[in-house]
Amino acid sequence: MASQKFPVALLACVLAPAASAQQITFSFASDSDSNDPTFVGSSDTFGNAPSAEPDFSLLVDDGNGPLPTLEFADLLFMADFSITSFGKTMIAPGLFLHNYSVDGVFALSDAGSNNILEADVAGGVMSIVGGENSWATSGSIITSDIDMSEITYRWGGMDFPDYLIFNGQESAGDDLDDGVFTLTFLADSSSDGVVELDDNGLPVEEWTAEASFSGSTRSLIPTPGAVAMIGLGGLLGAVRRR
Repeated sequence: MASQKFPVALLACVLAPAASAQQITFSFASDSDSNDPTFVGSSDTFGNAPSAEPDFSLLVDDGNGPLPTLEFADLLFMADFSITSFGKTMIAPGLFLHNYSVDGVFALSDAGSNNILEADVAGGVMSIVGGENSWATSGSIITSDIDMSEITYRWGGMDFPDYLIFNGQESAGDDLDDGVFTLTFLADSSSDGVVELDDNGLPVEEWTAEASFSGSTRSLIPTPGAVAMIGLGGLLGAVRRR
């Protein structure tokens, strides 16, 4: 579970509600289950391994700020993505970059099936190097809030006021949020493990990959008025106790 830090600078929330934006970073490594990949895909869809275990650890940080990193262990990773090929580019003799548009969702949930973190991805870009009609063993999925791409985060965990993280908050979607999956050990079920592609640039057979994630948001916060009310409530309570 998370290492929880609860002393909150309530007075600062009241006196300086303008300081209500905070960079928040999310990251998790590939699963620790030695028997399952992170992703399993077929043709134009991919998602989490069907037999996935709750063995992911989500790290949440205040954008390299002074607060300690929050860690949420034993989480289950779920994902459902679709891809559309928009071509390949030769970047060296015999070496091609295969590019795809990616849309879908992913989430990390606890033992009670509560989604701690959810994200919607629209217009992300998956890029994988390889041969003219095949993938090599690594690639990436990149999304960032620009005109044609967007990632939206939702926080479903408990409140962490020090970090300006509150249950039910959603990122604005146009606030330069970002997220990247790094793909490794891309392989299919053939004897040589190479992911072969059809004429549409899509995998011919089922494929698997390990993946880690890193992303950030500037807007997973309540409104300035809500922050001020939280601070005011704390101050009034302190006054009453005195």
